Amino acid sequence: MEDETIDNQQATDLEIGWLAGIIDGEGYIGFSRQNSKKVRSIRPDIQVVNCDPDVILKIRKILNIMGINPYIRERMHDKKKFSSNYILQMSRFSHVKKLIDTIGHLLTGEKQKRAKLMIELVNSRIIKTKRDRYTDYELSLVDTYFDKMKGVKIRGNTHNIGSLNDYQTEDRALALSKV
Repeated sequence: MEDETIDNQQATDLEIGWLAGIIDGEGYIGFSRQNSKKVRSIRPDIQVVNCDPDVILKIRKILNIMGINPYIRERMHDKKKFSSNYILQMSRFSHVKKLIDTIGHLLTGEKQKRAKLMIELVNSRIIKTKRDRYTDYELSLVDTYFDKMKGVKIRGNTHNIGSLNDYQTEDRALALSKV
């Protein structure tokens, strides 16, 4: 007799909560864009980088149970004082939608805001082909994200921080007014 539970696995609430916490604390939720003469391409990007392979493997196990197949790679450092780290990444619209629909309400602060922007874009694009042009609304979602990212340290480069600080200050004031 076969074990029927293997075919009907579901992630537990504890696993979903743990995954949300890892992504909220250690993850990256954002967009990448590529402009060329022929096409403007925007893709959602969710990543977790960690030097412990067991953490990355546990994340993959939970995602696989959810029907999501992330990409994992190892990044080796040239300098011996740095350990290798492992990058788990996903950018397929259907996988991003499934993940955010599952954990989006558990995220906090800036990650939750990015997840909301991302799910709006994904919901708008998921039924379209890659060749379909982006609407003004879809481009405004991505521009909103990149406008708020000005001032965040990205790959060693710091950008203008004025607008992001104002954005965060408003959110903090709102949160404190509810206490």
